[in-house]
Amino acid sequence: MGAAFLTFSLYGILYGCNKLPVEDNHLDPFVWIIFISGFVLFYLFIRQEKKHKDPLIDLTLFSKSNDFTKASIAFASVFASFPVYLFILPIIMINGLEMKAWDAGLALGLAAVATLLISPIAGNLSDRAGPEKLCMSGALMTGIGYMLLFLVNADSTVLSVLPAMAMIGAGTGLFFSPNNNLMLASAPPERAGMVSGLFGVLRQSGYALGFAVTASLFTAVQNWFDLGWAYSSISPLSEKSANSITEIYHQGSQWSPEMLVFILHIGVLLCSSILIITLGLTRFLSLG
Repeated sequence: MGAAFLTFSLYGILYGCNKLPVEDNHLDPFVWIIFISGFVLFYLFIRQEKKHKDPLIDLTLFSKSNDFTKASIAFASVFASFPVYLFILPIIMINGLEMKAWDAGLALGLAAVATLLISPIAGNLSDRAGPEKLCMSGALMTGIGYMLLFLVNADSTVLSVLPAMAMIGAGTGLFFSPNNNLMLASAPPERAGMVSGLFGVLRQSGYALGFAVTASLFTAVQNWFDLGWAYSSISPLSEKSANSITEIYHQGSQWSPEMLVFILHIGVLLCSSILIITLGLTRFLSLG
């Protein structure tokens, strides 16, 4: 029953996050019903878990340990920030900047290799330096990597993307192992299997929420500009304004390099904000 409540609650919440920002879906009662139902089912999931003698997720893990709560929030949030480089960046590189798929793969591969190389080192350091400091440092490095994507413009080459990818990969590599250690160390030994399963729940939930919000933002920004240009084109215009709108459509309108780079920068702000809020929240919990 708990698994059913959790599955359908996440579906409803993610459905709303995906649909509501796009077009006129916020005027559709059906979308709102599904979205609100997601929160209702999540409440029922929590109630179910509290009263069951063998819960799917032991909620006392969160109430009894601030360290576990902080690590869980940070884990989901870091994954929620990933779509800026896993979803938006490849679209910008291939469709906007007209790079080869090989170049996009090279950039993403560099992030993966950096994570692969740093993770074992971070795991060893976490026992000596403390996992919290490494987690915070890793999240900060990832945020700096996102900010480096502000250097990408309509004339950028793959070389301008690689420093950001290296920083993002190194930051996530520095974050994952210590964060997993912190979650496991903060839970009772008999709950180790449950915590391991919770890694997957938090990872996929963070991914799904991040992709839903980021994809909706991508579409909403495109639609907003395209609608503005369409309305402008049917209004009385000066010759200069008419030529400007014509040039916008010749360049691809909502799929022009400038527009896609603008969306990338908006996505960077969104995902960096997620990390900043996470760092602030975990700091607040530490003080508490």
